[in-house]
Amino acid sequence: MFAKNNKLKAIIFVVMLLVAGFVLSQSHNNAQIESLMASCQTTSQSDAIECWQKAFTVIVPRYGVGEAFRVLEAYRQSNDLFRANCHVFAHAIGEAGFGVFRSRGFTAKAGMTSCGFGFYHGFMQEFVSHGGTSSDAKRLCATQSDGAVQCAHGVGHGIVYGSVARYGLAELPLIAGGIKECAALFSDAYECINGVFGGIALLYFGVHGLAIEPRKDDPFWACRAQEEVYQKRCYDQMVPVVYGMRGGDFQAIGRELAAIDNAEVARTLISHLAFIPIHKNPLSRREDALRLGERVFTDCRAIGVYVDACAGGFVKSIVFTELAPGGASWAWDVCKALALPQELASCFTMVMEQVGYTYSKSDAQAFCAGREGDMRKTCEQIVRKLDV
Repeated sequence: MFAKNNKLKAIIFVVMLLVAGFVLSQSHNNAQIESLMASCQTTSQSDAIECWQKAFTVIVPRYGVGEAFRVLEAYRQSNDLFRANCHVFAHAIGEAGFGVFRSRGFTAKAGMTSCGFGFYHGFMQEFVSHGGTSSDAKRLCATQSDGAVQCAHGVGHGIVYGSVARYGLAELPLIAGGIKECAALFSDAYECINGVFGGIALLYFGVHGLAIEPRKDDPFWACRAQEEVYQKRCYDQMVPVVYGMRGGDFQAIGRELAAIDNAEVARTLISHLAFIPIHKNPLSRREDALRLGERVFTDCRAIGVYVDACAGGFVKSIVFTELAPGGASWAWDVCKALALPQELASCFTMVMEQVGYTYSKSDAQAFCAGREGDMRKTCEQIVRKLDV
């Protein structure tokens, strides 16, 4: 009995040593990660964003994809600038995660669908452009029940990058080859083809050391060269490129988009343009939303056309991007405070539609329940129509 007790004590002692070692190791890892991330906050905003992206290329291979998502979520909750650029960092985790996949295999982790599915965009971009076949990519996407569609978007990115060796840095051959490959892969190739146009936009931004210089006098030339069925998607992916080229001059960019000889396309692009300010000005309080909204609504009216699409794009961005903790309630308040009487119904409708697309069924119903009078019934009808 004495010997058995001693043996049990020895086992318990070893286990305690292992646990203590793990705790100390985890504590050391957390300290190193925090030091790495905190070092980025002493720089300018643009440098901080680039620094955080690079930090994840260290964190993922050293500490794992799961730990990277833990860090991403913690910073997303606590740092406005980080939250405003969350998609970029999730993209970086995906890109770095491909290296882990090659050596250890793919395992789904909590957080992979967060921040606009950035992980899937980055991961599949690297998978396809670094030797993974498109058919293998399709099979892998099919296993991702929550991220299958956005996984296909990443495949489109990867097809573009993987085709540079064949076509060079030439937009039209890259687009044509990408559309053809997406159509051969997916019965519904919509998001894959969006990813192809997004891949061209990434080349305009010079991502991964590969760069195409956009035509400053005609940034949409390659979009006009596409079949009509693809033009709107191409134009839409180029809006952030034009925003950067024009130095963020909202009114000038809006007038340039409004001049496009297709009213449907122009409306869509101006709505997309109004999504961008919140990424440059993350919101912490309701007052921030009203202040930014006042500026954007003023710019929208100065453009002179498609004001409803422009203002609607902004309030939808508050609901969609998770960059405003108050979400739909803040967007609703922006409409009440800033929309003119003739704009109010359209503004409210834009908020309700985005709630229907973005929120879970229970959250959407709770939001509708908080509306007053006939607006509650209208909200419930819109949400039901969108099959939330």
